[in-house]
Amino acid sequence: MVQFLIKEGHIDKKVDSILDAFRDELEKDSPKSIKRKRNKFVYASLSILLTILIAYGVNEEYWVVVAIVALINIVIHAFFTFWSE
Repeated sequence: MVQFLIKEGHIDKKVDSILDAFRDELEKDSPKSIKRKRNKFVYASLSILLTILIAYGVNEEYWVVVAIVALINIVIHAFFTFWSE
């Protein structure tokens, strides 16, 4: 029976799930996790604000404002995608 479970990989999957749960419990309140949550909130808030500004600029046909805010939005997206950790 044990050989069958080993052959099917059930034991490895169960051990991996236990280790993943243990790791998640350790990292739940770590400073890195708290920083990541704060960065996600800042990223979402800035993204919403800049999207509203872009919509306002398009509505009022302020194309310079649209271009500047869109560029800032791209920089923020790039920062949080590539350099935020």
